[in-house]
Amino acid sequence: MASGSPVNRVIGSDTSLDTDENSVFTVSDLVGDDRYGQEDVCLSLPSIINRNGILRHIAVSVDEAERGRLHAVAQVLKETARRTIDG
Repeated sequence: MASGSPVNRVIGSDTSLDTDENSVFTVSDLVGDDRYGQEDVCLSLPSIINRNGILRHIAVSVDEAERGRLHAVAQVLKETARRTIDG
């Protein structure tokens, strides 16, 4: 693994988790609070993380067109997950 890779930066020695540094990474997390018009779907969002996990997400400006496309993608993901679980 390259020493500059994001994974190494998070879990390697003298890194975000090791030193409890608040670092910004794009992290997938379950959104359950109607963020960006979505809930109960995982979104990859810029987040501040430290040894305790995600401290907070960084707000991203999303216009109505982007919100509509995000909704369409979220619906496809939810339907795919439902079909996979239901068989």
